[in-house]
Amino acid sequence: MLLPGRRSLSTSPHYQPVPMSTLKAPYKGDGTGTLPRAFREKHRTHLQLLFRDLLPEHSREDEGTTNGAGGVSVEFKWASRADQAVDDVIAEAMWAASELHWHRLAVTREESRIELTSLCLDLDRIAKLLDAHASGSSIRRGRLVTLLRKTSQRLRNLSLQTDGLLPVSADPRRCADDLDQLVMSVESHSSLWDVITKAPSVLQGTLALRADVAGALAELEEKSMPSERLQSQREREAWVAQELALRVSRVLVRYGIPLSSSDNSSAIAALKSTGEGIGLVMDHKSWQPYLLEARQQEQTAQERL
Repeated sequence: MLLPGRRSLSTSPHYQPVPMSTLKAPYKGDGTGTLPRAFREKHRTHLQLLFRDLLPEHSREDEGTTNGAGGVSVEFKWASRADQAVDDVIAEAMWAASELHWHRLAVTREESRIELTSLCLDLDRIAKLLDAHASGSSIRRGRLVTLLRKTSQRLRNLSLQTDGLLPVSADPRRCADDLDQLVMSVESHSSLWDVITKAPSVLQGTLALRADVAGALAELEEKSMPSERLQSQREREAWVAQELALRVSRVLVRYGIPLSSSDNSSAIAALKSTGEGIGLVMDHKSWQPYLLEARQQEQTAQERL
């Protein structure tokens, strides 16, 4: 038995089979209201100790007094050269933290495909469960609630890139609101049949969005973009690591610290601690090629002057 005004899912004009995917959409939200990671105090302290060992002869503290209205003595402490170096390195680190923050929100074409595929599968499962119940088969209330909540959350957390692939008429947030309302009804009413038969607009909206998502997925897969370079998360972080190595190297050169790329060098230690301070964790050997590349770029730039 079917709900009034509905076709079976398999005969619906909106239905298009979607290949199964074992991948999970990696996107967790558009990052609205979030900020890049702050530099960790533990690693700031490590950099301070490192640079004070490297630049001890430049450390100094000047004291002075001011007469003030009451002749109160006030100490002025000028930052040491080592502390200035730390501040300069952390300034570059915060640039990298901001880049990492936005790179981790970016979504590639392949990741958008995964998002759309996963959403299609969830909407399919909802329709199939409701079809089964409307036909007289029993379904577990808990399973339906879990699926509705999961799909609602996925709709609210669509990446900006994937959301932009949907037609203007599509409204995933409204569909999410409808699914949330359906969850409340399912949980508060004893008769699951009564709830489902009274929610045809929710089901129609779900199928309509399913059609929009399937259309966007088909269009995405038909596009030929041979020149597009699909960057993985690791590739994005590698780009940030290389740029951070170059920027930190310039700070080190400015303070007279050699750019040695050996395992136990001060430059590698500074880079490692700087990266860890913003959550870009790599071992000494992983930083070596980035420092070598940065040193070569600096040498090339000097030769051109």
